[in-house]
Amino acid sequence: MRLRIYTLLFLLPLLCGCYMEHHSLPLEDGVQDCTTQIELLPFTDTCFQLPPGPTTGWIETGEDNEYYFPIINPHNRNQLLYRISNDFLSTSEYWVVDFCKNEKYYLFPGQTIPVGFPVWGYNDWIYFIAPANGNSRSIWKIKSNGEELSLVNDDFEYEYLLPIPDNRLIAMRQFPEYQNFYSYRSVILNPQGDVLDTLPFPIVWADYRNGKIATASTLFDGTSGFGWIDLDAETFTPANNTLSYEYDGTNSIAWLNDEEIILSDRNGIHRINLVSGAYSWVKEDCSNNIFNITQILSEEEEQIIFQEIHFFPIDDVFMDARSRLFQYDLNTNEQWEIVLDE
Repeated sequence: MRLRIYTLLFLLPLLCGCYMEHHSLPLEDGVQDCTTQIELLPFTDTCFQLPPGPTTGWIETGEDNEYYFPIINPHNRNQLLYRISNDFLSTSEYWVVDFCKNEKYYLFPGQTIPVGFPVWGYNDWIYFIAPANGNSRSIWKIKSNGEELSLVNDDFEYEYLLPIPDNRLIAMRQFPEYQNFYSYRSVILNPQGDVLDTLPFPIVWADYRNGKIATASTLFDGTSGFGWIDLDAETFTPANNTLSYEYDGTNSIAWLNDEEIILSDRNGIHRINLVSGAYSWVKEDCSNNIFNITQILSEEEEQIIFQEIHFFPIDDVFMDARSRLFQYDLNTNEQWEIVLDE
């Protein structure tokens, strides 16, 4: 059952837009200081061993308002993009919330469009992958206030997006002259969708900082792992090979500072120094809890936001699966549930 859940989480660009009244939310560049108006409830994880379940597998149910994929605005850490599902991985909507103003709105007012892997750019655009002109994986963009929906590029089939400064976007795409996964490379696009450069490796689950891209990928030479790319030199440096834990795929990577990343994989959340190899657990998965998709809320205070899915058997057949967003302090290990219900 957990394997199926992991697969769904990793491949989740199956999402749809929504419709609601539009409330304009102006972006205030660099705003950090505010009194948070979003309710934070103290929370302590409770781990227990799930029972074996029925031979045909658990039938999963979910409460209303399941939350997924937190994405922080890189220019305003008080604004968060997230996905809400009303019936566990089915009907979905994207919302933006401002922690200071306690205002939120649908990202796609008046639109119905399937959305995959949205990312918040450095220029108040949110980029995402969706069908266009017969291409199932084209690049679109929309302003963070839900306006100016427009197509960026539909020349190729794209798989993953990473905004970088100067209004540029890195996108992984398949080159048609190759026939397997190693045919994927990355391209750098300008805001008009023109390809400026081609990078010799795919970039998947990545974060940009000061000319370096922390990433986890299967490289073009067939090796796998994570490390960083020097964007100017176009070279990949693997993380220190003294790391001694079971690396099991990647759900997200976020720079915490110039050397450390917060990595979420299928075992939990880790804090890793890519240079020295120093490593520590932040949150470890247990039988009934899965941690997924981590973002940095405050580098100075070392606070993060992550998604957590809790599993609770209801009876011998049905299991409740509840996904929530949490705020976590790396220094004190205090955890709070982010209350987003109206």
